[in-house]
Amino acid sequence: MQDLIPEVWVSWLAQEFIASIVNKDTDVFEWGCGGSTLWFAEHARSVVSVEHSTAWGERVAKELRDRQLQNCDLRVCRGTEQSARQVLGGEYGFVFVDGASAMRCECAKAGWERVIPGGWLAVDNTERPFAEPIHKMMRAHDSVTIRGNGPKHESGRYKITTTFWKKRRVIGGGEHDGH
Repeated sequence: MQDLIPEVWVSWLAQEFIASIVNKDTDVFEWGCGGSTLWFAEHARSVVSVEHSTAWGERVAKELRDRQLQNCDLRVCRGTEQSARQVLGGEYGFVFVDGASAMRCECAKAGWERVIPGGWLAVDNTERPFAEPIHKMMRAHDSVTIRGNGPKHESGRYKITTTFWKKRRVIGGGEHDGH
């Protein structure tokens, strides 16, 4: 069995963007564990990760133990519907929605409610049809969309698209983008 590589399976440019906003002061929540979980555990203050596949979740949990990464709370839930509803208490500087496509809209909605002002929500594979309702739901918010090649699709025939939405900070009754 091949070792998991600690990297977020998004385009190379989206990886750079994530690295510019996630640091040791960032609390992360993600749906869909894997290489991203390892990367977040190495770079963020804390990680809560929810996975719907028991076998995959056990493999990632073993990697976390083997690497002695103890700042990750990995939750394995049976089925995609239960995992989509697993927004645990707390607020997060970065929420990453990956995992089961059928539940990403529900996850994006629930995750946005837990993003702190100045924090980010990221949804992977937003070039796919499932993302249309997410784009509509989030259209009033500032966003960055990044499309390109990445670790899972190096051939160049398929481009990965990840969209990031930033929650504005409210200062003195007015809006501010956090810069």
